[in-house]
Amino acid sequence: MRIRRPHAVALSLVALGAVAAASIAVAAPNGNHSTLQATITPSKLPKNKFKPASLNVVVDSNTDTADELPTAITNTVLDFDDDGKITTTGLKTCGADLDNTTTEIARQRCGAKTIVGTGTAQAVIPASPNPVTTNGVVTAFNGPKQGGNPTIRLHVRTDVGITQVLTGVIRKINAGDYGTRLTVPVPPLPAGAVLSRFETTVKKKWRFRGKTYNYITARCNDGNRILNMRGNIALATGPNQTPTDTQRCTVAR
Repeated sequence: MRIRRPHAVALSLVALGAVAAASIAVAAPNGNHSTLQATITPSKLPKNKFKPASLNVVVDSNTDTADELPTAITNTVLDFDDDGKITTTGLKTCGADLDNTTTEIARQRCGAKTIVGTGTAQAVIPASPNPVTTNGVVTAFNGPKQGGNPTIRLHVRTDVGITQVLTGVIRKINAGDYGTRLTVPVPPLPAGAVLSRFETTVKKKWRFRGKTYNYITARCNDGNRILNMRGNIALATGPNQTPTDTQRCTVAR
């Protein structure tokens, strides 16, 4: 399987609540194969105290046929271990209109204080005889709350002028070993394009009312030193994919 034709998962930050390196593989009915990898830095974490961290997220997928577009994802729900936290207290938000904007204009409209991450992306565009892949730039902004829940806005701008803006809602949950849920609807792109490979590093530190905050913090608290991740990925065609994954963490001494 050498041909890389990723399908649309902006998740981006999908893994915002993840607290260690993790990998998810998803097989779609038409031969698409998706992976999600999230890596926390540093990898050695305290047992009880939450430590500031950065999170790198890579979403990628492959298809077995070069002359077909990958299957688009329409919605993604990811649950993460309760040993990871996202904090937005006092952090500036961006609610500006970002549709059809370039990276530069989007950052100007939102302001540097709202940026929580940057990265790269790819989109697959229909063409003959084979689809064409174009590169893009990702900027992650802290978005306005929805229903009292924090949001993350993912602005993607490709080399051919296609802009995709995704909004993920972050919720606290109490579901066994899972404590954070990220829900990211993925609307269709113009001209039949499919948002594909997505890599973003998220890290933010700020001060509010005399106190320092960090966007992502993590610990390694469970006795088995296992961090858990599970997903529910809705495809445009075919049944939902429900991958799960685990990753060991190391306690800092």
